[in-house]
Amino acid sequence: MTNDEIRMTKECRMTQSGTVVVLVGPSGCGKTVVGKQLAAELHAAFLDADDFHTPEAKALMHAGHPLNDEQRHPWLERVRRAAVDASTKSLVILACSALKPELRHFLGEGNAIWKFLALQVEAAILHNRLAQRQGHFFPASMLDSQLADWHPLSPDEGFAVDGSQSIAAVVTEIRTRLDLNPVN
Repeated sequence: MTNDEIRMTKECRMTQSGTVVVLVGPSGCGKTVVGKQLAAELHAAFLDADDFHTPEAKALMHAGHPLNDEQRHPWLERVRRAAVDASTKSLVILACSALKPELRHFLGEGNAIWKFLALQVEAAILHNRLAQRQGHFFPASMLDSQLADWHPLSPDEGFAVDGSQSIAAVVTEIRTRLDLNPVN
């Protein structure tokens, strides 16, 4: 473990309300499936930022048009508000692409304790996962636009986890590195 990882572990003993753990990364990296499993194991609230897109935004993306930052702002505001509200009662696990540092900063600015974790997956695996995914508004053809926008987390923001591992392995690694345990 590096010094940054040790510092992060000591700072992240999060088993109470007031904390939001945000799983970030491009589409197909496993944010939702890992987030749901993590929330279930920790008896935490789970929020998926995709649920806060307007029907118009979903239609744009489904048609292959990426949102610009101006279009993302109201969505991120809704996501932030919901996460802050939920964090007053529970630990919150949030799945949100938050591809750019300024978007992550906007989400966590002046709010509860926000910790960001990137699910890192090779582009070829992401393309394969999205090609197999059915019924989602985000088409596989838009993945390259997300990869172009992706800025890895800085050490001050959080850390990356290998999202190509099994769901159980990813959840275990997150719980271990953040010292997350269920609240009784």
